Amino acid sequence: MKLSTLIERVKLHVSFFRRAVTIYKVQSPFAYELISEVIQSSEVYYDFAPIEAMRKLLRNDNSQINFLDFGAGNKSGKRVVSEIAKTSLAPSSQGQMLFKLVNKLKPRVIIELGTCLGITTSYLMAARKSSTVYTLEGNVDFLSIAEGVFRQLKLNNYKTIAGNFDDTLPALLEKLEKVDLIYIDGNHSYDATIRYVNLVLPKMSEDGVIVLDDLLWSNEMQQVWKKIIQKEEAVFSLEIRDLGFVFLKKTLQPKHLCFISYWCKPWQLGLFM
Repeated sequence: MKLSTLIERVKLHVSFFRRAVTIYKVQSPFAYELISEVIQSSEVYYDFAPIEAMRKLLRNDNSQINFLDFGAGNKSGKRVVSEIAKTSLAPSSQGQMLFKLVNKLKPRVIIELGTCLGITTSYLMAARKSSTVYTLEGNVDFLSIAEGVFRQLKLNNYKTIAGNFDDTLPALLEKLEKVDLIYIDGNHSYDATIRYVNLVLPKMSEDGVIVLDDLLWSNEMQQVWKKIIQKEEAVFSLEIRDLGFVFLKKTLQPKHLCFISYWCKPWQLGLFM
């Protein structure tokens, strides 16, 4: 990582810390419920262990695969599966958070931009096996491994789609009537991410949710987030470090909330007020 990139990310994390509030400063009933039941919930589901066992297998897989990145990194070549599993997969806490979000909201149609090795996809599928997860990935070798993961976990409520998101997302949206949840964790460039959000918005259901990953990846991704939450359709938004949630339900009280765990800001416990 370049020093300039490191400095940029440190600044983004500091900015987030300054803006963020703890649950003791949250007044919205919807936000409080969401944080309690999804973001900070410590509940463990039986689906978690087998998915994490697959993660462990991937982290010990020394086979090489082709690596092709259509995103902001724009890299290609050969990489070891274990390296990808250790550096590119979302952490277990994030996958389990998305599981709990799906379990709570019960979306029927889910789109994931960026399958990688299929661990997060598995959490999305396992949370509601009656839903359909359309997972899009530019790297066919990634999809091959992910499909093996799904078979091992006996998850079959998915459709994998290979290719550049610029081609595959519009084609998919033409076939779908509505989308209930989209999780964007692929191309981290400003233009591409805004384009994908603009494409999917007309297809989002009334209770639809957009989840955007890697908000603290770069200044560019922060600008993406600011642009999205300013949209008329974005009624309520919640930012928690790298993840951003945008809720489109019009009956919600309009609000943008930046949240951090109370142990990071103990003076916001309400004990010293």
